[in-house]
Amino acid sequence: MTYDAGSGPRAGLLGGETVRGLPAGVTLLGLLGDDGERLADAGATARSAPAEVHPLAGVRLLAPSRDPPRSGTVCASWTTCAAATGPSAGPPTCTRPGRRPPPSTSGTPPP
Repeated sequence: MTYDAGSGPRAGLLGGETVRGLPAGVTLLGLLGDDGERLADAGATARSAPAEVHPLAGVRLLAPSRDPPRSGTVCASWTTCAAATGPSAGPPTCTRPGRRPPPSTSGTPPP
């Protein structure tokens, strides 16, 4: 989890009504990308030797990452999709959940 206890965003572990913080500068995003070992090690550290401990009521919960990575395969907009695939490719599709096609799905970007 990511939280702020008054000194900026910090990664930590929630256990019941207690937040156990990891050292400053550690981010959840930085703990991802391997086989889970970094995340597991960070959890063990937060349990056994937290950098700080706060009651849950004393922190503000934040989004896991303020700047998540973006995949080049996810379309920024329907217009971008259509422009990238060209009008002959058919209706643009998008991999973002909850997105709906525009009223006109001709594959041609609007002027």
